[in-house]
Amino acid sequence: MSCAGKTLIGAPDAGTVQETIDEVDFFLKLDHPNCHYLLGAKTTLEDGGILILTELCDLGSIYDFYSKGRKKFDTATSLRLAEECATGFEVIHSLGYMHRDIKSLNVFLSKDLVAKVADFGMCTPAPLATDACGTPQWMAPEVISNLLGMPKEYDRTVDVFSYAILLWELFHCSTPYMETRLDQMGICKNVFHRHIRPPISPSCPPGISALIQRCWDNNPSARPTFSQVCYHRQCDGEATLTAVFLQVREAVAKIRGTA
Repeated sequence: MSCAGKTLIGAPDAGTVQETIDEVDFFLKLDHPNCHYLLGAKTTLEDGGILILTELCDLGSIYDFYSKGRKKFDTATSLRLAEECATGFEVIHSLGYMHRDIKSLNVFLSKDLVAKVADFGMCTPAPLATDACGTPQWMAPEVISNLLGMPKEYDRTVDVFSYAILLWELFHCSTPYMETRLDQMGICKNVFHRHIRPPISPSCPPGISALIQRCWDNNPSARPTFSQVCYHRQCDGEATLTAVFLQVREAVAKIRGTA
């Protein structure tokens, strides 16, 4: 297996070292094909730095694929990647953690175009947190509340909100909120105060459009869990990802005359 290295260079402070150790410790809990695989970690004697070796994902991140490569996923691939991402995040939640930095830059693609959830530096044990972390375009309103100086506890439903933005990216191959021309703080204020979201294209499959809107609901308790997204046929009457995936696969089979 080819590997990629992530190096903490120089004489890092105690806090940074502990964060890196925590990330490695969490890496060791993961053993799933849709989670980035840790090959090893070691300290470097020369400068006291830390080297983390992970599996190499040849195609970079999902963001790299559509923005730098200017490529688009077909519907079947978008559905499969959406399912793989949700499965990877469900693994994290099943371990009692929340990711807190879900975005297209933190999901890598193997040479076979398999999604690998990555970057566990902000993972923290559930159920509650209060610090503002993540990236504005993918932040849930309750996380933004802390960024805007209004302290608010949040739980792992913030990951489901961020997943909704990632799901939107998979079916639009565009940077969230790019059309608004707002800076990051402007995005945060508009998401929090005006409840804006990226516009959903009419070409987006209806089941996916419904799922995106459920996942980015302003009310955290109205969002589905990753278990519901992945494994249940229906949740409150709405098609889930598995059901949509099966519907599209059946439609493609009929077109090809193999149904």
